[in-house]
Amino acid sequence: MIEKNEQLIWALSDLLKGHFQSSEIVRINIAIIFIKWALQQENLKFYSFNDVTLQNKESAVEELIKVTNCIEETYPIIKGSLLSLLPLQTKNDKSDLQAIVEAFFLSAWREYESKELVGLFNKLVMEADGQEEIYSTPESIRKLMVKLVAPRKNMKVADLFSGVGSCLVEVNEEYKDLTPELYGEEINFDMYGISNMLFLLNGISAGRIAQRNVYSSSGDDEERFDNVLMDAPFALSITIEEKPVYKYGLPAKSAADWANYQIAVHKLKPTGKAIVTSSVGGLNRSTDQKIRAGMIKDDLLEAVIMLPSAMYAYTSIPTALLVLNKQKPKERKNKILMVDATKDFVKITRKQNAMTKETIFRIVNVTQNWIKEEGFSTIVDRTILERNEYNLNASFYLNFKEIERKLGDSIILKEVADVLPGVQVSTSDFEILKRNATHYFLNVKNIQDDEIFYDEDERIRDKKVTWYGKYDIQAGDIILTTKGTTTKAVIVPDDFQPAFISNNLSIIRVNQAKYSPYVLLKYLKSEIGKLVLDRVTTGAGVKVINASKLGNIEIPAYDLEKCTQIGARIKRSILEYRQSIETAKEKFEKEEQEIRKELGI
Repeated sequence: MIEKNEQLIWALSDLLKGHFQSSEIVRINIAIIFIKWALQQENLKFYSFNDVTLQNKESAVEELIKVTNCIEETYPIIKGSLLSLLPLQTKNDKSDLQAIVEAFFLSAWREYESKELVGLFNKLVMEADGQEEIYSTPESIRKLMVKLVAPRKNMKVADLFSGVGSCLVEVNEEYKDLTPELYGEEINFDMYGISNMLFLLNGISAGRIAQRNVYSSSGDDEERFDNVLMDAPFALSITIEEKPVYKYGLPAKSAADWANYQIAVHKLKPTGKAIVTSSVGGLNRSTDQKIRAGMIKDDLLEAVIMLPSAMYAYTSIPTALLVLNKQKPKERKNKILMVDATKDFVKITRKQNAMTKETIFRIVNVTQNWIKEEGFSTIVDRTILERNEYNLNASFYLNFKEIERKLGDSIILKEVADVLPGVQVSTSDFEILKRNATHYFLNVKNIQDDEIFYDEDERIRDKKVTWYGKYDIQAGDIILTTKGTTTKAVIVPDDFQPAFISNNLSIIRVNQAKYSPYVLLKYLKSEIGKLVLDRVTTGAGVKVINASKLGNIEIPAYDLEKCTQIGARIKRSILEYRQSIETAKEKFEKEEQEIRKELGI
């Protein structure tokens, strides 16, 4: 059946290609499947559409419009939706309209009865993540969210960014015996229409979708729910007005995440629970710290679950789930469960990951039973969160346990080194400073795995005399990238070129009378060193290391004599390695010349 469904969807899409954009094709396919299903229902079986022939193109389009209007009158909750999805009245090109008619009359439709059409519709809509402008939560995230709700008889469940309604249909399927009452809010008219179609096809009568803006509702007289689900767009940029619902404060205009979470809590009954999605960046964003602090002090947060990266088809950034609970059990008061499931995934496409049933079960088990599992879950006291600026990155706290176990005796970096952030140079200043250049200007791209790449086109002079000793590199400095998709570090060799560093880099200038920079670099590149750097790193897609906190990271406390000796060995090994590479390169080039000479080419 799966193969048959895929073949039909491909056939439909092929007919429509060249006539419509990809986002339009998905909508047209959804509308056609719904019409096919509707015409097999008892209340519409009288309406025969089989008389229309492909030869009579004009009447075929007109008749399809009549059919569509008839179906919308029969099912008022989708009024206007079918004609919004099917551009029958907005397209003037007859060949485009004929493509829709031909798609409607594909011979493969004969194999589909009502039940099979429901399966086809569900497949297309429920698995629509990644389809342009179709909002459906990825299957494994959807299943995990639904399994985390607090089940009870006749529970009221809301999805406040319901998209096509996939999460609510999942709730109905998972808890059918509990007869849940479902409610969704969706501002996009097409998504609102599709979700109502999904309800109709799946026989969900105890449910309602409202077309409304989530941010327009915050009155005390509003309906309250036992469970709230929310899979809102990450870092949604929107201006939000102050309202009582935002009692913990307003987030920055560039990211509405923590306004959304406050709305979710506001919509809950006193005993309610909310499951919301978040980007990893939203877990420790400095602009939201006050909101996080307020919600944590009021003990609303029960668990943070870090998910693998690339769970959504349209973004590769790591994501997370927050479990909000207005009535936490006594033993969980002032504590938060932290789960790191970032490594537990399977690839379903070249660009997208998913969680297996086993991973979902494992997460649900530790979350519902509050189980500590080494390297996977831990319980963090509120006082620890306070000391760490209410950072909710679960990896941060799990790494802390790992660091404690592996690091042993340690000291703070600033005891043996200075951390010097780079300088920001505007485009206009750069053009001026290029004249009479004296130094290279290093950025992230110039920091390679084991060496510095000097770009002749990136040379400037100093703007102020204070740049010297602060932004210029010296032999033995460690240059660390502090902004980018990956973190890189390199040591400045003795034969370095004069250079200043940009504000995307930092210099770690080690006091070599106290510690070896070569030992420090080896540590920073180690697995334990990476975990330590993660503790001062924010962001998801683009990682930002907080230079002001870098000096407070823990590094191994070594005997100075031993540290110096090992540092000298590392330095000698690096020099010998580079020399061997250079010798091999010279030998290769010489051999190449001799071969070309013998071949006469």
